[in-house]
Amino acid sequence: MNFNRQVLRPTHNRLPLQDVSSHQKYFCIDKTNLHVQQENRSVAIANTKISVKSRPILTAARLIKSQFNENDVEMLISPMVDKTNVFTVEQTKAKTREQCEEDLYELSDYRQSIFDHLRSVEHVYAPKINFMKNQSDVNASMRTVLVDWLVEVTDEYKLTNDTLFLCVQYVDRFLSTVNVTRSKLQLLGTTCMYVAAKYEEMYPPALEEFSFITDNTYDCKHILRMEQIVIKMLNFSLSGPTSYTFLQYYLTHLKSSTSFNLDDDTQQCLMLLSTYLCTLTLLHDRPFSSYRSSLIAASCLVFAFQLLNLKPMSTSTLKQLTTYTEFDLNECKLALIQIHSETYRQEQTTSSVLRRYLNPKNNKELYQKRVHDLIHQSKLDDDDDVIDLTLDEIDENDVSMEHHR
Repeated sequence: MNFNRQVLRPTHNRLPLQDVSSHQKYFCIDKTNLHVQQENRSVAIANTKISVKSRPILTAARLIKSQFNENDVEMLISPMVDKTNVFTVEQTKAKTREQCEEDLYELSDYRQSIFDHLRSVEHVYAPKINFMKNQSDVNASMRTVLVDWLVEVTDEYKLTNDTLFLCVQYVDRFLSTVNVTRSKLQLLGTTCMYVAAKYEEMYPPALEEFSFITDNTYDCKHILRMEQIVIKMLNFSLSGPTSYTFLQYYLTHLKSSTSFNLDDDTQQCLMLLSTYLCTLTLLHDRPFSSYRSSLIAASCLVFAFQLLNLKPMSTSTLKQLTTYTEFDLNECKLALIQIHSETYRQEQTTSSVLRRYLNPKNNKELYQKRVHDLIHQSKLDDDDDVIDLTLDEIDENDVSMEHHR
């Protein structure tokens, strides 16, 4: 060890440091002339710079920058490019969910394949026929109140129709397999809405919001625990097609079809009215639980054609569009006519569905004029039920409060 230290320590084999003091030249600058020398140096550097005019690249860049505004959408073209080929860059707006779905269904290469796949799997996600008769503590009226409340929740948080229909599908499928008590029915609906919102919505409401809509009857931990039970009982199958899914397909196909020359206003009215009829079917488990979702959507579309006095679809067109015939749709159509007539004279304040589709803030003027009378008619519209409240023939003495003293 000492030997190694002695080997590392000697420095006689190293190169000696070079003494550069003799080679270095120092210049003594007078402090009085320091300021003058600095000015002369800056002038010399300025003379060696290239003028701006002699740099065409920077000049062109500054010219473009001075002429370009942020609001301009027209692209600046080089002088070397032919001006006849000038094009403009358009500002595109973000598409809504409905527009994206229409673009998906309008793809001719995949449209029929998507529809065939949805038709082949819709029976897997369908509830059992007359599933409410197996419930001991809950009846059909309670389910109707629950679905009506879910419609109100959908409007409160501005959720899509896909979320509402998928939520009701979860509720019906769960009620088909599990016996639910009255105290847990609202918890079931809230949890299904929470799961459907996470599946369909881009920005679903927070968990605390779903606890708040129940007036804090259920805590967040109750909803999370119920979510585990619902997903397990549904066998983690959450992507089932609904009647609204098939209705969107039918409407998109009609819009692109050349056999129906429907203008935009008529198309809009047809969409709103058929969607309203589909929403009405959610309130009734019987007899609509025994029909396929595609058949319900086709019946709503045909009945909407009838209500709007449009030219009915031919048998071949209906068969090609929905794979159903008029005979297949008769039974479901009769059930639709019955629930529509019952809701036609129902009080608007007692139904969230009516308040949703009769709200003038959410609908256009055309919808109010053409579709309002087809959805609902108040009792005051009949001449027999109108009460005359004119006070012309009433004696003022009869109205006096002296008789009541």
